[in-house]
Amino acid sequence: MKLNRFMFVSSETPSSPPSNSSLLEAILLQLKEWLCSIPDPFLSLIHKFNDAFPPETRGRWLAAAMPYLIGGAVFLSLILFLCCCLPLIFGFLSWVAATCWAICTWVFTGLWHAFRALLRCCCRGSRRILKKTMKAPGTEGQYRLARSAFEASPSGYFRSLRAGTLPVTHRLR
Repeated sequence: MKLNRFMFVSSETPSSPPSNSSLLEAILLQLKEWLCSIPDPFLSLIHKFNDAFPPETRGRWLAAAMPYLIGGAVFLSLILFLCCCLPLIFGFLSWVAATCWAICTWVFTGLWHAFRALLRCCCRGSRRILKKTMKAPGTEGQYRLARSAFEASPSGYFRSLRAGTLPVTHRLR
């Protein structure tokens, strides 16, 4: 197998494809030849830069390129901010929102309990009306009575119904 500058050229047909190790050796050999052909890579880059931008005209080029350099720096700073700082800001804002929600929930729960305590205190005399009621059985829907009183003693209710002394809350008709 002969080695050309950029590829392998073979005069005979190979019986098997080249192995990875021989291919790697060939690539490393090409890279070594290329690097050895350049006397000093960094010095050649400096010479190419001086050829493209002579020292006499660098100030003019720099003045013309400055708005683009500033714009690029601002753009890169914005990208850096969005990638690095924005998740931290959103995390902080979500913590603030959760804390505010917890405080509001705590305040409104306290207000609700205070309102219920005030309601119990002020409406103590009319508690019988606040109980669940039902139509009194056997009265054809003319009376309502407290459901808890009926469920406590249904037989006692029917005894008082036959005796004519109903424990009703109020008359419907």
